Formats: sequence, structure tokens, C-alpha cells
Amino acid sequence: MSRLIKEVGTRAEIATLAEAKAWLRVTRTHEDTLIQTLLDSSIDWANGVCKRIFQEQNYEFYTDCFSNIELPNAPIEEIDKISYMAYGETNYTEINNANYILNNSVIEPTVEWLDYTLPQLAKRHDAVKVEYTGGYTSSTLPSVVKTAIMLKLNTLYDVRSEENKRFLTSAEYLLMPYRI
Repeated sequence: MSRLIKEVGTRAEIATLAEAKAWLRVTRTHEDTLIQTLLDSSIDWANGVCKRIFQEQNYEFYTDCFSNIELPNAPIEEIDKISYMAYGETNYTEINNANYILNNSVIEPTVEWLDYTLPQLAKRHDAVKVEYTGGYTSSTLPSVVKTAIMLKLNTLYDVRSEENKRFLTSAEYLLMPYRI
């Protein structure tokens, strides 16, 4: 089974420069560019540690079959659209949303088919396309994740050198429940 995920549009902001400066207790503006860069790096670090993207983002997920469709970057509120390319066709056909449900009770949300006869698909790696929005906004991001990001930001801002560590940091411990 092949899988391809494509980000569409821009990622939502989950932490602002003002929040970062408040966390660092910085009131001056001459380091705003540096702090924004370090904040972005801290968010990317958290994404990497957890193997997910925390920021809300629109996605197009492609696969070659209808079975075992696991959608990355939870939480996912709803699926916008599922379409498929039938055997011998070159255009996608949309599936009525009454024919499937989103199962959010697992780590990676899945598509579950209801009483629906699945059509024969084209022999392509992108025969099925699922469009959805996944991730968190600044108001829905768990506070423990934001704290971990700010702790990493603080370390990058204060230390400004490579860490040489043997044990997990506090920020990494905070992110453990969100790892995939």
C-alpha cells in the first residue's frame, strides 16, 4: 500500500512572538527576528520529537486502496472529502459522506466504511484522495505541548550553543504522551 500526504495552504500559528517574549521576559524589540526564528525552530523540534505536525493544516492524503486508511496529524475534526479514481477513468469521483465515518478513537484516526460497495480503483498510487484538516490551533493546543515548546525556546535563547546531554530534558518528558 502506498501513502502520500501533501500539505495544502499554510500552517496555523500555535504560539505568537508576544507569547514567546513574555515567556523569555523580554520587553525590547531589537531581538524580535531572533526570537521568532528560535520559536519556529522550537515548534519544528516538538514536531520532530513527536513525529507529527502540531499546527492546524489542510491535507490531501493519497493512497492506492480503500483499506486501512490512517490519517496522520491528529486531531482531525472531520473529513472534508473522499474521492477516488475508478478503473479506466482519469478524473476523481467524490464519495457521499454518508458512506463513511471518521474513527477518532485511535492514535491515528482512520476511515471506516459503512454499507457501501467500494468501486474498482485505477492502478495508481494516488487512486484514493482524502481531504481533511488536522492539527491544533493556538486555542486548542494542549498547554503541556506549548510549555514544552517554550522550554525549548528558553534553552535556545539562553544557551545559544549545542546541547550535549545524556538524559531527556523536561521538555521531552512533557511531549512523551503526544509521540506517535
